[in-house]
Order: sequence, then C-alpha cells, then structure tokens
Amino acid sequence: QAEIREYVFTDDLIEKFYKVLDTAMNATGQKTGVWVNGYYGSGKSHFIKYVHYLLHRETSELAFSMLEKALEHYDDSRGIGGVTPSNLRLLKNKIAAAGCEDILFNVEDETDDADSKERMTRILLNMLNRFRGMNSSDIPLALLLEKPLMKAGVFEAFKERVKADLGFDWGRDAAQAAAFYLRDVLEIAKQFVPAMDVDSLHNRLSHPETFKVSVSDSLIPELQEYTGGKPADYRLLFLIDEISQYVGSNKEILLNYQSIVEQVGEKCQNKVWIVSTAQQSLEEVSQGVGASQVRDEFGKILGRFDTRISLQSNDASYITKRRVLDKNSQGLAYLSRLYDDKKDFIENQFKISHELYKGYKDKDDFIASYPFVPYQFKLISNVFEAFQQLEFVIKEVKDNERSVLGITHFTTKRHADEPVGGFLPFDAFYNTQFSTNLTHKGANAVENALEVSKHDPFAQRVVKVLFMISNLLESQRQTFPSNVENLAVLLMTDVDENRKGLQNQIKAVLERLQEESVIREEGGSYFFYNEDEIEVQTLITNQAVSMDDRYKTFYDEFFQELTSTKTKVHFGVNDFSFAIRVDDKVFNPRGDFNLQVVFQSDFSPAQLALDASKKDLLVCVHEWFQHDAGLRKEFEKYCKTVKYLLNHTSGATGSRSNTNANFRNRNNELKAQLLLKFGERFNSTAFVSAQQVIEGASLPAAKPKDRMEQVMQRHIGEIYNRHLLSEKYAQNPAAVRERASDKQVLAITSLTPAEELVEAAT
Repeated sequence: QAEIREYVFTDDLIEKFYKVLDTAMNATGQKTGVWVNGYYGSGKSHFIKYVHYLLHRETSELAFSMLEKALEHYDDSRGIGGVTPSNLRLLKNKIAAAGCEDILFNVEDETDDADSKERMTRILLNMLNRFRGMNSSDIPLALLLEKPLMKAGVFEAFKERVKADLGFDWGRDAAQAAAFYLRDVLEIAKQFVPAMDVDSLHNRLSHPETFKVSVSDSLIPELQEYTGGKPADYRLLFLIDEISQYVGSNKEILLNYQSIVEQVGEKCQNKVWIVSTAQQSLEEVSQGVGASQVRDEFGKILGRFDTRISLQSNDASYITKRRVLDKNSQGLAYLSRLYDDKKDFIENQFKISHELYKGYKDKDDFIASYPFVPYQFKLISNVFEAFQQLEFVIKEVKDNERSVLGITHFTTKRHADEPVGGFLPFDAFYNTQFSTNLTHKGANAVENALEVSKHDPFAQRVVKVLFMISNLLESQRQTFPSNVENLAVLLMTDVDENRKGLQNQIKAVLERLQEESVIREEGGSYFFYNEDEIEVQTLITNQAVSMDDRYKTFYDEFFQELTSTKTKVHFGVNDFSFAIRVDDKVFNPRGDFNLQVVFQSDFSPAQLALDASKKDLLVCVHEWFQHDAGLRKEFEKYCKTVKYLLNHTSGATGSRSNTNANFRNRNNELKAQLLLKFGERFNSTAFVSAQQVIEGASLPAAKPKDRMEQVMQRHIGEIYNRHLLSEKYAQNPAAVRERASDKQVLAITSLTPAEELVEAAT
C-alpha cells in the first residue's frame, strides 16, 4: 500500500501506463511484446511493478484509484490521445471482468543453467509452473507428476500423504524427496491417480536430461492450455525485469527470446503478453550480441516488440520533495513567513557559482526543499556516482532516485528535533547510513583525516565534506571544485551566517591537515593524499605471481579451509587414501584414488569425464572460477598481496610498517569475502566420479565440507560397490577369535547377499 500510495506520477508516466494497458487489452494482431527501456534511475522496475499492482486483483482497486487521482492534474494539452478518466475506467473494468493476471519476476534472480538455446524457454516455463502452484525448478517433475495430480484435483492430498508417509514438505523439499525416495513418491501418487505408469515415470524422472524443453512443444502448449478456457478479453502478462543484463552478449539467449515472443504472438490469441525492461533500447541490445552476423533474426525480434516505451531518469530532486519533504499546513504557513522575513538572505546566501547547482528560485521552491538547498540533491547524487566508480560504496548505492530518497529520508529523521529556521549542511549526509555503505576502500580513504581531526568537531565536518566533493568525477570537479568557497557554502547552517568568517575557519583546518600530510592543495582545490599507500599499491600491482603460487594459495587457504579434505577417508570397514592435486600441482602423491581439483580448463565436466580414469575424482571449480572475471580479479589481488607481504614486511619500519599492516588487514578481509564467495559457488560445483558427472544440484548437503564428504563417499561406493556387504563379517584375527568362541548355534536358512555372490562365483 505504501508503494502504491507514494508512487509519484508525472504526465509522461501516466501516458505510458495507459499505453501499456490499452495496448495489452485492445491491440489486435500478433505483436504481443512490450519493451520498456531506461538507464539507472529511470524507474523501470518500479514502473512494471506498478503495472503488476494495476493487474493484481488484491491491489488493482487502490492502484487504479491513485492513477485516476494523478489524472486530475494531467496536462491534456500534450496531444496524447485516449488518456481520459473515462477511458481509464473502461480499462479498469475490462481488466477486472476478464480476471487478467500477471507474472512478475527479475530474470537474473530466476536464471536457469541449461543450454542457452532454450534458457529463456525454461525460465518462463518455470515461472508459469510456480504461478500455477507447481515446482519452479524441475520442469519434468512439475509437468509429468504434479500437473496430472493437479488436474485430477488430488495434488493437495498427495502433498499431505508425502508429509505423513515420508516426512517431506513437498512445497519446500520436493527435489530432495524425489531424489532420494522417487519410487515411494510415485507409489503414493499412483494411489491418487491409478492410471499412472510408475515404472515409466520413474525412468523419465530419474533421467531429467532426457526431457527436452522447447518453445513450440513445451511452453506454447502449456500457455494455450492455461489460457484456453479463459474469457476472450483475458490477458496474462509476463513482466520480466532486466532482460538486457541477462542477455549480455549471448546471442543464443536473445534468439531464444525472439522465438518465444514470436510464437506467443502467433499462437496464444492475444491472451499472453510479454513485457520486458532493459537498460538499453532493443537496438542497442541486439548490437551488443553481434547484430551484423544475424541481422535478419534481429529484424524479426525488433518487429515483434512493436510497442516500445522509453523511460527517462526522473529528477531526484523533484521526487524527493514530493515523497520525503512534503509539508503540512502548519509547516507551509511557518516557512512562508520565514521566506518573507528573510527573502534576500535566502536567495543570496546559498548561491553556487555554477548554473548546474542552483539555490532557491522562489518561495515555492524554498518551501518544497527546506531544510535542504536544491543543489544538495544533485550534488549527493554526483557523490554516489563518483563513489561507485571509485568503489568507495557498496554496489547497491547508485546515483539514482532511490539512493537520494533513502539518504535524504534518513538525514531528515536524524535532525527532526532541531528548531525550524536552521538549514541542514551538506555534511549532514555523511551520517551512519552513509558510512555504513562505504566499502573498506572508501572508509580507508578518509580514515587518516578523520583520525587527525577527531578532537575538533568542526574539523571533522570539513573533512567529511572535502572527502565527498574532492572525489567527484573529473568533469564534475570542473564545475564544482573542492575549494574554500564551495566548502563554506556547503557547511552553512544559518541563513544569515558570516560567510567570510566561516571561510577563515575552514582555511585554518585545511592548513592543519596539510601540515599532517593528509591533504594537498592544487590550483586552489584540496585533495586527499597518501603517497605511501599509492607506492605500496603499485608494488602489489606489479608483483609477479606464478601458477604454483596460485595453486598453493587456492588449495591451502581456500579449498582446504572450506572442505577440510583429508588424504584418508573411512568407508564401510576400511580406510581409503586419496592422492591430491590442483591441476598438475601435486599436494599428496600417493593414494587409492586420485582427487584432482580442476582449477583451469576449457573443457566441460562431461568432456573431462571422457578422459578421466574410473578411479579419478574431479572437482570442477573451473566452471564458475573461469567464468567470473570479478572473482578471478579478487583472487589475483589476494595472491599478489600475499606475495608482497611475504617479501617486503620483515625490514619495514615506521609508516611503511603501518601501511603494510593496513594492507594485511584488508587482505584478511578480502580472504573472508573470497571464502564466502567460494563457499556459495561450491554449491553449484560439478564433480566427475567414475567417469560420470555429478551435478552440484544433485547433492543435498549445504556446506562445502559436507558436500565434499558426500562426493568422496559416493565415489568410493561407486568403485567398490559391494564393499558394504562385508560389514557384518569379522575384519581382523581378533574378531575371528571372538566369534569362534561364541557357543551359540545359528540355524542357517539362507545365504547372505555376500555369500550369494561368492557362491555364484564358485
């Protein structure tokens, strides 16, 4: 309700909401794709989420009422046809009468690891299955088992029986139940659907890779079946967020998507629509995946998205004033009197020398912006943009409406009890929310200056503002230099403050910081400066790291720490040993089996399985390590820093010793982060055991250590698949003597499985 009530409609947004709804409900033909593009801060995700609210039966009434209310202030002279209250009500009634529905999701959150050629098909089919109440990760399980149960009206009863008989919550643990108790699960299902062929189903579900998924044979029939009995005006909208990021440079994914949009338009009688958001226009996405080679195919997909909507980045200042700084009647009256009394001061005190950074333009602007100055919203947005590029803030902080709204709201609440009449200076933005979002790199960049000025509150304020504006992007620093004049304007809190006196205070602080070698002055502007850290970073960057160094670091500090892999493993009644290596680097030379961590390879697990010995156990970390450039870069940085610290710390003294200690601490923090990332990715790691690929998803354990133990046990069990039959027999002379002394006489009526094997062999 808050998201709906607080959504800020511009005339442009009103028109685009109307266009989406009117197109989906009233357009005819076979072009049922809508493309919504816009860059960071344009509100694409909010836009399609509001479309969802307009369609969803529980929120539609409120969402339409807020849109109709916004229409009261709509400028109908813009010449956009059809945007009227009566037409909007017609759309609302039509949507409600037809029972329209939508499926909203971020495609990156729902990615499928299958072949790129049908990846989008699988994702949409999974989302449809989830929407229908079925499994959203295992297509064969959903369509071959769950769907017949659902059609027979016994799905809920089946789930209750699985819970009672097997102890599994089917909604949460279906994959695990099917993996370990598939035969039992199918027998339960047969009780509800007697015609079910358990043997055939068991074979199909035991080999999901044989279940082929395609647009024409899988997705389209399911959509046709679901929408077939609906009214003629019924619409199902897939609202897919961030499709361009998911496509990336993968031509096959885009072509698969084109096929989906094309066939949905041709075969679903206008009942199914696909709405996609992207950071680029459709033409830009197609260029990014090699349009010159497949121009004809891209021409087709461009044609299928006949409805294209381009969202421009909203003015963060305008949205912030409407969403966060709206005043009640008492506030409006008080601020109106304040402006009248102090008009000259207000209009002249907060002036910046560049037109891009504007003060108050009139009384209305003053009332809407107070207790901030309008240019502060643009400036904090510039800070977020620069800090993102410098990696000073976490990735969630961007130069967009959401980040500016968040920091403004937090800052306003922090100062809510202060007397009306004062103004919030720019350093008020440097609060706990701001500092919490700083990365280690960002925090370390300002740490020395804050430490030097810790006993002087005013000096701390100067440091915080200087830190923010001295690190603006080069182009922004040209229009907003980090000089004394701008620092003074940003630090003012009173409408009649003595600007000259404030500048003198600032100069005194800057001089002390210069004496402490914390900042430097260049052309009247001031910048943070740390030569020692720059020199150390250069040494680290130029550090030569061999493959042996990488192997040793990866195995000793990451693989071993995550998996606790031992050279000997107990299985059944014996211990088995493993020879261990990472690629060609040997860490344990002898063993009953070979355990190889595949760190660098261009081959898939299936290809590696062809050349592997039956006794080889391969851990295919290369699959995710080789394809994650960011992870490789962080690991390389860690290795280089480790080698630098090993070779350069013993004789270091003074500031260099402190700098080295800082780098060591940061590297320890990097190691902790890498351990988390490696640990997360280990859940998707594939293994090759006995020349067969074991997919990571097939292992139930969550922790890397437990997964590794499961795989090693499974590997030994596959090689010595009858070893466990010997468990009940004496394993050593002492056990033989103990059993020989037992006077109890047993009546032997049949041979044990082990004895049957021996008997058969003789």
